Amino acid sequence: MGKHHSRDVFSTVNSLEADRCNLRAPQSSFRGGYAALMPVSAIGMTCTSRSKKALLGGLLVLGCVVAYHLVASATFGPQITVATGVGTLSEDKALCGSVMVDSEYHSKESLRRVSQIFSLDECCAACAADFDCSAWSFGNKEGISGLTHSCYLKRLQQGESPSVVRRPGVISGLVRHRVKKHGIGKDRQDDAGLTAMLEKERNPSVRSNGTCRGHVDLRGHGKVQIVNAHWLRPGLAAKVVEVRSIPRSKHSSSSSSSSSNITSISSSKTSGWAVAPGLGSRAFFAERCSTDKQIAQDLSGLQLLGRTLRYTTDLSSLGCGCNAQLHLLPMRLSRKSKCDDYFCGPGKSNVCGNTCASVRLQDANRYAWMTALQVADDEKGVSVGYGGGLGWIGRRNWTSQQYGPGADCIDTLWPFQVAVSFLVDGRGILEAVDVVLSQTDRRNCELTARIDAYEFGGRNGLEELSSLLDSGLTPVVSYWNSPHMGWLDGLGNDGKGPCVQDHPEACGGAPVFYGIEIHWSQHKTSASPPVLSGALMAVHNKLQGDATKEKMPRKECVGPCEVEVSPKQITQILDAQNNAGEAQTGDSDMEEVNNGNVEWEVVAGPVPVRRSRNSDAKVLQHKRKGEVLVGDVTNEWIHLLREPGWVAFRNRPDSASVLKRRIVDYKKISRAGSCEEAGMFPIKDQRVCEAAAFALGYLDSFVNVFHTPSSRPYGCYLVRGQLFFVSHPANKKNPVVGARRCICSSVGYPSIMPSA
Repeated sequence: MGKHHSRDVFSTVNSLEADRCNLRAPQSSFRGGYAALMPVSAIGMTCTSRSKKALLGGLLVLGCVVAYHLVASATFGPQITVATGVGTLSEDKALCGSVMVDSEYHSKESLRRVSQIFSLDECCAACAADFDCSAWSFGNKEGISGLTHSCYLKRLQQGESPSVVRRPGVISGLVRHRVKKHGIGKDRQDDAGLTAMLEKERNPSVRSNGTCRGHVDLRGHGKVQIVNAHWLRPGLAAKVVEVRSIPRSKHSSSSSSSSSNITSISSSKTSGWAVAPGLGSRAFFAERCSTDKQIAQDLSGLQLLGRTLRYTTDLSSLGCGCNAQLHLLPMRLSRKSKCDDYFCGPGKSNVCGNTCASVRLQDANRYAWMTALQVADDEKGVSVGYGGGLGWIGRRNWTSQQYGPGADCIDTLWPFQVAVSFLVDGRGILEAVDVVLSQTDRRNCELTARIDAYEFGGRNGLEELSSLLDSGLTPVVSYWNSPHMGWLDGLGNDGKGPCVQDHPEACGGAPVFYGIEIHWSQHKTSASPPVLSGALMAVHNKLQGDATKEKMPRKECVGPCEVEVSPKQITQILDAQNNAGEAQTGDSDMEEVNNGNVEWEVVAGPVPVRRSRNSDAKVLQHKRKGEVLVGDVTNEWIHLLREPGWVAFRNRPDSASVLKRRIVDYKKISRAGSCEEAGMFPIKDQRVCEAAAFALGYLDSFVNVFHTPSSRPYGCYLVRGQLFFVSHPANKKNPVVGARRCICSSVGYPSIMPSA
């Protein structure tokens, strides 16, 4: 016998579901405003019947209510007050409009899935940030690939109301207001266009004889060398960090200075300097530089206890997923690392293998900022700034109205000044770190934040870092990108962070650091920036260009904008629920489409699927030639969707002989009939069937699978919101009738090579 899952309640299309009362506990708790005050019959359970005229319907509901309260009270206690069940509609007058629990919304067009979403607020904010999105569904259930921590965005056409399908563990809603976010929709396209303008050529890897990039004058310390790292991480060569200077003769020139004003640092007639790390690069400050053999004692050791470090930075070309760093590390105390230098970092996951404490003056892009302290064994540390938060509410010392492109205080489209003060108490021990961002040449305001408490593992982190600041730390600049930078610039659980998604391709020209100075300071410091003369402004104009500023995205909606969600739409949603059974609501004949999905065809197998993202990890299975993979690309790996495992994908020419990228559209056709009759192709693989259903917003974590000949039609289809997959070729002759609706692909699927 083939595989036959017992949840197939539709032995025939027209069979009726038996009357039942499903008792279940509330799955999670929500903030006030999302759990509606519903009649007691709607809380924590659903009672359904195919016959609306059941004689004992009223008694059945009453029995369910009593049973639920007995079970919930005994199991969870009276503190559980969550409204669940289809038809539980609440109204939040702030960002989100209508919220329905244990339900998924459907529209004629699904937009996209946003991953790494940890809360209802985050999902709502992701939709509110996309001007094409009007409705959303959030996976509020753990341990299900493609559902957990996922947010599905929907477009509603004018006058369209979403249809509703009951789905435990899914929360859906409508957007009431628009918010300004980044990394999604038009903003993402603008970032990509900006990158194309700025990145005229790929940044080369540093040569073995090119690590000494030049010397600069660090006011308050003396002359230092900029030493380029050979390796960004073991096996990955670091790119070049450029050092540029400004001719003294041009110091008073206008802001329209030409690019010829930027020269090599070797010039003896300079009035300023700038360090510009290329994407994928890292460099250290040193007292001496040698291309033959570098020792730890050659590195600079800035003694900053009781002092203030000031500098100017330009982050105007860094979008969501980009990170310009300036850290202070005790590299002079470190041993040789796996990167063949003395680079180190906190925790066991540092890239070069050496563990040490870190004073992170800056992790930033034009949307987010972080200043942090970490002792050697602390993976997270303590931080201030704005942005981020994966599974937690991130840094909220400032807002997007205060920091970001066109912001009221720090307009990150232009350079701004940073002052970090390391204040000491009467014993000479570090008692606080003050951060001040200013842009007084453009804005008459400052952004301030303070770290004055840091406890970790029963230890005082400030005291622990005090001795390192006193003995001397090495400045390190770097610039890198990642699709997983949500810890820096993500939405956070409250949805108030800046970036919906991270896009490494949005990382354009190099960030710039210049004007670094050290001053004695025992008090809170107001950054007094150097005058942005024509010479300094030339650095900015050379790397980014004034014309770029005019092409930056300017959303029509800066603050919250009202979205028209009519009472009629809400009434239609509830009416659809009231007029249908539990298994289905809304219009089952609506055609639904999701365009531009990525699949990977195995063109030369077998391809190993590994347990983790490591070439030495255990092999779980092999994918044969002709099989199609669906998943999220992370660096050089594909994380499979709806099944465990990772498949290596290296973005090099030789990868084309193993995996071929396909772009397909998925469609749920609007009537009974086969995919061929609709001019499309049937889906032949169970995992692709699941991925296609998820892309269309049918978040069914259980698939009814049949591998034997029967009267069922072949391929991937839905019956009142439940997903079916039938694989036996003999079923191809069977018609698609009744309530079955096929899910089809715009591209055909190859035959799978049989196992050896």
